[in-house]
Amino acid sequence: MAWEVLRSGGGYFLPMYETVRTSARRSWKAMLLLFPGYVFLCGDAGQRQRALESNRVANALPVADQAKLVAELSAIRRVLVSKKGFDPYSSLAQGKTCRIRSGPLAGLLGRVVRRKGRTRFVLNVTMLGQGVAVEIDAEMLDPC
Repeated sequence: MAWEVLRSGGGYFLPMYETVRTSARRSWKAMLLLFPGYVFLCGDAGQRQRALESNRVANALPVADQAKLVAELSAIRRVLVSKKGFDPYSSLAQGKTCRIRSGPLAGLLGRVVRRKGRTRFVLNVTMLGQGVAVEIDAEMLDPC
C-alpha cells in the first residue's frame, strides 16, 4: 500500500524497526512494523478514496486533531532516526510528563515510567493507544 501511495504522489509514514531473531541456532535481521496494521497517509480526499478502493486498506480512521497526530508521529520519527534503542509500548503510558533536556532527543515531551528499576521515556500515539519507550537517564529529564 505504501508504495502505491508514493507512486500516486501522496505521502506516507510507515514506522519500522530492525530486530534480530534467532531460531535453530541461526540468527537473522528482520524489519518489523512499529504499529502493525497502520500506515499513516498524507493526502487529500481523492488520495484517501483511491487508497480505500485499492482493496489494500480495510479502513481509514478519521483524525480529529491532525496537528497533535503529526506532532506525535514526528517525535516517533526522531526516535527512529536517532538510532537510540527503543521498544514498542503497547498501551498509553500513565506517568509524569517530562521533557528531555539534552542529547539527540532534546525537547521531546513524553511520559516517564519506571520498570524493573529503569527509567523509560514513553512517546504516546494517542489515537492508537500505543507508543515507543526509550530507556533514558533520569538526569536528562525536566518535569513539566
